[in-house]
Amino acid sequence: MKRIDMGAMMFIPTKLHELMVIEGFESVDELTEECMFDSLVPGICMTKGCSFTAEVEQDCHEGWCEVCDKGTVNSCAILLGVI
Repeated sequence: MKRIDMGAMMFIPTKLHELMVIEGFESVDELTEECMFDSLVPGICMTKGCSFTAEVEQDCHEGWCEVCDKGTVNSCAILLGVI
């Protein structure tokens, strides 16, 4: 069973806000709508200090960050708790 990193969970609102600003979303509702109806959605690297974004599949939780060279990108659907 995979353990939940509580420190990382507390970081989610910050990364979600950062993703919204970078991608130009004005509200969580607008971002949620994007996540619900598109097969590729915005994702962001979860590493502190990295702002790499990419279009990823809705269920992406270990997508590749080209800056960190690690599997640290999560989709907006993951960050919102939709998936």
